[in-house]
Amino acid sequence: MGLYKVPNVYYIGQTTAQTCWRACYEILLRHKGMDPQRAYNLPNAAQMATRGILDSEFPTCAAALGLGGIRYTYFQDIELLEHALRCWGPVWCSGFFFPNTQAKHIVVIGGVDVDDRKVLAFDPWRSFTGAQGKSVLWSFSYFADNLNPVPWACQLWY
Repeated sequence: MGLYKVPNVYYIGQTTAQTCWRACYEILLRHKGMDPQRAYNLPNAAQMATRGILDSEFPTCAAALGLGGIRYTYFQDIELLEHALRCWGPVWCSGFFFPNTQAKHIVVIGGVDVDDRKVLAFDPWRSFTGAQGKSVLWSFSYFADNLNPVPWACQLWY
């Protein structure tokens, strides 16, 4: 079947080491044709810009933007991830996506290849470190095994 890519998902890099959450909200807002500046006006935005987003802030930020949350375990099944991407669009995900660390990081999943068991990750950290600012393919097991096991760790429009 090959790689399914959600249409109209565009890479945005983070501007500081703590703002992956904001870049990923901007990706979702742009996908919907909404003003990406809304990501700068979330509750506690000034504090989050200096320390990053806390797990406890996920539901408040999602609600402010009109996003829904889906339990992270839903996305540990590649077919369910594909269904969500096809029906609702890109998914904002919190996880432990820095190898050999316990640092949390936010990415957007904008595609999936069920046959090859890969996900298309829009990782805003890449451009911050000087890497080419574009999406990358990760193994599905890497993605699923490193999701943050808390409520609202996965957010999308539905």
